[in-house]
Amino acid sequence: MHRHMHCAVAGLFMAAATGATITAAQADILERPPYRDSYSHATDAVGDPNTADRPGVYDNTRPPLIVLPAFLMRPDLTPESERPRDPDNLVGLDGLPVDLETAQPEDLAFEQNPYIAGEYWNEYWRKIHGMRFTHRDGPDDASMALMLRYDQVHRISSGPTSFFAPPYQPPLNADGDLFSEIVGNIPPYQRPQYDGFAYMAFNNLEDLSISFGQGKFPQYIVPEEHVMFRSVPHLVTAEYIVIPNRGAREAVSLIKIHQVAEGVTRDDWQAHWLTDHADLVLAQPATHRFVARYAQLHNIGPDGEGDLFWHEVGAQWDGITVMEFHNMADLEDFLMSPDYRRIEADEADYLDMTASAYWTAINHNIIDKIMNEVPTDRSQRVDLEAAYLLPN
Repeated sequence: MHRHMHCAVAGLFMAAATGATITAAQADILERPPYRDSYSHATDAVGDPNTADRPGVYDNTRPPLIVLPAFLMRPDLTPESERPRDPDNLVGLDGLPVDLETAQPEDLAFEQNPYIAGEYWNEYWRKIHGMRFTHRDGPDDASMALMLRYDQVHRISSGPTSFFAPPYQPPLNADGDLFSEIVGNIPPYQRPQYDGFAYMAFNNLEDLSISFGQGKFPQYIVPEEHVMFRSVPHLVTAEYIVIPNRGAREAVSLIKIHQVAEGVTRDDWQAHWLTDHADLVLAQPATHRFVARYAQLHNIGPDGEGDLFWHEVGAQWDGITVMEFHNMADLEDFLMSPDYRRIEADEADYLDMTASAYWTAINHNIIDKIMNEVPTDRSQRVDLEAAYLLPN
């Protein structure tokens, strides 16, 4: 590192450690360590734009947190038979949803060049949407005060998926040799349905409802999402942390969407998942060697069309597994282990494995007010009604 750059970075972290003011010109996100100097969201005063006004430490030692996982599709012109879209999303340059049967790439409002649209979407989500999301838009905007954690989880195509899992093998001819001609022998790409998901955690459902119902969200964020997302399936979940992270969030995540098999109820699966299955995962040596964090997100509703936070796709999912790893090799080695095969076999007893899916993502932590994460008390199962009553 260049000496002057090294000194600037060192000075920045020293300023954070000593309590000196860090400005937006020095760090784009002031809601995560090392810049945030307090972690008790209850003291996150409206009058303080960045950090809490009194020192404190928030530990998740009580009931589960409430997480809104919002799964995201970038805007493209894939036929709706292959990739659904939300009615108000996929907006054109005229400000109205495009007609997928007639629209051309240059009609899309987000990015008209299809050769860079995917790359730009990832950049925009992290560097622009993320900053719009966290920006305090005037003295009365308290929309971020109650959000404990916000991660952007960007799917990465080079990582494992349920379509293409390790160990990887090259295409071979009938004799077991490499093809001499690559043209005509390139396997088709199988794209997971979603390009990422937003991981947003709150103490309770009331806090979640307040955050998304006020300030800049209805006026500025929702219209932006109509432009930059094709579809945003979401659900309200109770977060059960089985293996807590030991510090900052890890870079690599495994995201698994679960849907129960015919004849299995959601309650059957969630009761087994939280107890016997979690214990099975914890009993595997590969888990402790490779997995840095393991959380279960249990779908707790809502179930009725038109209810707050209901989405027709999210309502079908019975839970989400989020596992974090130090690096991609750890994730691949975990999936190739005999221990993981035991875990997956247990899942197959309850889940429709064709409707369920997994993929790999890179994690960008945007907001972090939870300094010391600990395992959730798994004896406390939460339903939608109880989610409103969870303590701050």
